[in-house]
Amino acid sequence: MVVCGLALVSVTLLGLFQYRASRRFASDAAWVSHTYDALQQLTLLRNNLNRADASAQRFAISGNADDLETYRRSATIFATTLGNLHQLFADNPNQVRRFATLQSRMSSSMAAFQQEMDVPAAQRLVPGKLQSFDKPIRRRE
Repeated sequence: MVVCGLALVSVTLLGLFQYRASRRFASDAAWVSHTYDALQQLTLLRNNLNRADASAQRFAISGNADDLETYRRSATIFATTLGNLHQLFADNPNQVRRFATLQSRMSSSMAAFQQEMDVPAAQRLVPGKLQSFDKPIRRRE
């Protein structure tokens, strides 16, 4: 009878430990998935920032409407991705603080790109009519 009781307690404890281990595994898997989601969103954010930069520069040089459209798409995806990241980081105050810094810097970059896009057409660089900067620098007195 004592052996049966001891076996029952052992099986119960083993089941409890197994349950706790499976719960911890599920929790760890959720955090790993959360981390991959955040990394994916950060990559998307960086890629769209780079795409917006390149499009703004091309538009400033060429005035091509396709570059303007690419910039607008990238800016929209950029804004959406910032919102997604804000939601992903909301559960961690340290990440929220660091993300605020990142968001501020990246938003400043996007504002600079927008200023570049807002330059009037008359002030944009025209291919074939670029100024030569070496003559004023090497001017002899």
